[in-house]
Amino acid sequence: MRHPRLALSTAVAAALVGLLLITVSLPQGQTQRSWKPPHTSWGDPDLQGIWNNSGDAQTPFERPDELAGRDTISESEARELLSKSLAEEFVAGGTGADPQHWYERPPSRRTSLIQDPPDGRLPAMTSEGERRASAKAAVRRSRGPADSWEDLEPFTRCITRGVPGAMVPDYYNANYHIMQAPGYLAILYEMIHDVRIIPLDGRRALDKGIRLWMGDSRGHWEGNTLVVEVTNFNDLANGSASDRYRLIERFTRLSPDTIRYEYTVDDPGTWARPWTVRSTLTTTHNPGVIYEYACHEGNYAVTNVLRGARSQEQREREGSEAKAALDAR
Repeated sequence: MRHPRLALSTAVAAALVGLLLITVSLPQGQTQRSWKPPHTSWGDPDLQGIWNNSGDAQTPFERPDELAGRDTISESEARELLSKSLAEEFVAGGTGADPQHWYERPPSRRTSLIQDPPDGRLPAMTSEGERRASAKAAVRRSRGPADSWEDLEPFTRCITRGVPGAMVPDYYNANYHIMQAPGYLAILYEMIHDVRIIPLDGRRALDKGIRLWMGDSRGHWEGNTLVVEVTNFNDLANGSASDRYRLIERFTRLSPDTIRYEYTVDDPGTWARPWTVRSTLTTTHNPGVIYEYACHEGNYAVTNVLRGARSQEQREREGSEAKAALDAR
């Protein structure tokens, strides 16, 4: 089970910290420009290994207004904002969260995960996107936030973090095991239990009528960069996205220890223009395996959220009845 405070959403943008700049580790005498990435025995660039992106966990998704015009902040500012963020996390009367040693929170210098548009902010929604989002919000208001387990996000229900959700940095369990075989690349995500298999053999995409939680991935190499196009998402995993939602991912190995990961959301039915997010994967130097993330075992979140919602509804009914009784006197 994961704590609701770790829910994947644009609430990440509220954190007022940036990304720790990763020092690229290269063999002695080599520069990043001269370094040549390794290749598999069948000739593809080698991305294999266990990688981690928690160095980006403290970076806001969108750039905060108070940091407008700044791509990065100083190291001292980053540490100050990290301290402020941690201090505000536990407020008087709050329920707390998991033990702090579970979390990976390096100080951070980047001011947004969004790299394009250059202002680090999401572009405007289209009128179609606004209508769709408003309609979903109206349904949610009429039902309440937890009328049924189906109102809870797939992450809370231990179904999936989706794509690109599974690749967005989180505070813990931020490990990814990349494996390759001729014509395929697979990613095992530590968080929840997803494995995504990406064909690289040029096969056609699935029929448009087949819609999947993590979409339908098709990859190819552009030089040393793996480019993955993802389509055919169902309407449950990506919020208010339209049926024209398309994701383009890019994995580029920059050094023995570093992969640059980017994704671009292209959804003309929702956003006025495409937008791009960038993060960094660093090697864990772990030759072993990723251990099981037992999400459903002991997951009391769904039961407790629904029980809490019913309890709140009962209190509201009792309050309304008491008021009606007073008014009738």
